[in-house]
Amino acid sequence: MDVQARSFRGFNIVGRGVPQETVDRAREEVEAILEKHGVTAAEIDAFTRRLPDIGMGVDLQRFTAADWRRFGVDPKLVRADKHVGAALNAALNSAPAHPGRSLGFKVETAHA
Repeated sequence: MDVQARSFRGFNIVGRGVPQETVDRAREEVEAILEKHGVTAAEIDAFTRRLPDIGMGVDLQRFTAADWRRFGVDPKLVRADKHVGAALNAALNSAPAHPGRSLGFKVETAHA
């Protein structure tokens, strides 16, 4: 069963095989991370979509802040993205074990 939590910050946390409490806790943690780093959900989404283009043939784990700036990426986005991923993993690992369980970060898109 899928459960989700909507954020006023423009994203949803969608969970499969996890309790609603886990999804709610993950949403709260991600909201706090975005606020702390001063980034939006849309900026994180745009950054993660660019990663395949930036990462072709390079080790992104070894990038420094200067390397990210050369590609036009604000290092605070990199830090925020890593913290969002870590928060989702921590929330998922705290949930009861079920086959196929997952947590996802989905940006809400505006409809015209």
